[in-house]
Amino acid sequence: MLNAKNYLTFSASTFFAVWDASGQVPERAVKAGIINRFGSIDPSEGGETNRTNVNAILTTTTNNNAIVKNQFYFVNYYFNLYSNFSFFLNDPVRGDGINQTDQRNIFGYSGTYQKDYFISDKTLHTTFGIGTRNDLTNISLKRAEKRTVLDTIVSGKVYQQNTNSYLDFTLDITKRFSINAGTRLDYFQFNFTDDNVDSLSGTKSIVRASPKLNFYYALNNQIQFFLKSGIGFHSNDARAVVINRINNSLPKAYGGEIGSEFKLGKRILVNAALWGLYLESELVYVGDEATIETNNPTQRIGTDLSIRYQITTTLFADVDLNYNHGRLVGVPEGENFIPLAPRLTSMGGLTYKQEKGFNASLRYRFIDSRPANETNSVTAKGSLLLDAVLAYKLSKVEFGLSVENLLNTVWNQAQFDTESRLFNETDPVSELHYTPGTPFFLKGSIAYNF
Repeated sequence: MLNAKNYLTFSASTFFAVWDASGQVPERAVKAGIINRFGSIDPSEGGETNRTNVNAILTTTTNNNAIVKNQFYFVNYYFNLYSNFSFFLNDPVRGDGINQTDQRNIFGYSGTYQKDYFISDKTLHTTFGIGTRNDLTNISLKRAEKRTVLDTIVSGKVYQQNTNSYLDFTLDITKRFSINAGTRLDYFQFNFTDDNVDSLSGTKSIVRASPKLNFYYALNNQIQFFLKSGIGFHSNDARAVVINRINNSLPKAYGGEIGSEFKLGKRILVNAALWGLYLESELVYVGDEATIETNNPTQRIGTDLSIRYQITTTLFADVDLNYNHGRLVGVPEGENFIPLAPRLTSMGGLTYKQEKGFNASLRYRFIDSRPANETNSVTAKGSLLLDAVLAYKLSKVEFGLSVENLLNTVWNQAQFDTESRLFNETDPVSELHYTPGTPFFLKGSIAYNF
């Protein structure tokens, strides 16, 4: 705290990692005994990354009781990845290894002005915000063999700027009924300069307006209803915008939901909603080719259920259930599945929590099997995982022990329907490729609070 009306928050962090990866594992290689689930067709896959963040927020209370926040941030990021998705599909001798690099500086500003106005017996809560984010990036995609670069597919510099402003207000019509509305205006400038080919360079500017309108009604202290609607957009890769000249570079997203939040007694809180989402286009980035695929529009409808139960003063239970039915629009039945879109997901568990002494939790994660392609001819396998945490907290020190995948379940993490060819194959095969999920894993921690 600087003084009675000014509060400064400052944070800085850094992160570094180096890894060797098994990449995407083809099912047929495991079934044939060529490798096990944690093996690798191309053992040179892996990479390194680092990230440094600096963030400062100044919060000021003005003489007219408004709250002003000014945030400045800076991020330095580096990413260097060696991967091989198709093995020997395109190059039967050296393989299809690639090297992707992303080195960028991000700096930006975000400012908000919050103030309440009293109109007769009604209250109007307002927030006005402005901001900008600037990305200065050097990127490259190169062919590689055993982490030795062979040649360059594409390399260049990206400058992308987003300038935005928004207005949000909530009007309390009565003590039970309120309306929330707002809009956000985004201006994007995409610029890509290819290091070698001038014809692949370019600049493009796009403007998007994103309005929203929400209604809230409290039937009593136990039950509240809501109706929400809004328009957003799907962001895109700068190279696709300036090189491929995709007509709809920022396809819009239309969403809405209706639901209720209510209490059952004094210890159970329930949130239930029905929702729908329509996207003008599903944009898919193909990293190994540095291209963007523009797919058909999609529509999704679903329902969410969230339950929180305070069993005792120290024991809590929670569960989240989400169901989604999504399809591609304008595509024949049976060919309109959205690849890798789950239909049912759930998470929840039990948590024992107190100020000092022992704390513990037992939690589950579930995702169902789902189509891996548009025809559902390949299935991405679902999983049910159980995790546990045990901690002992003193006044300033906390000792922790966590167990991931408590039952040592065999599961797949990332999954794709990919066409590939192994070294001893004459013809390519399209099937499920996956990254193996973490087996039983034990981790300890020590935290000091000051």
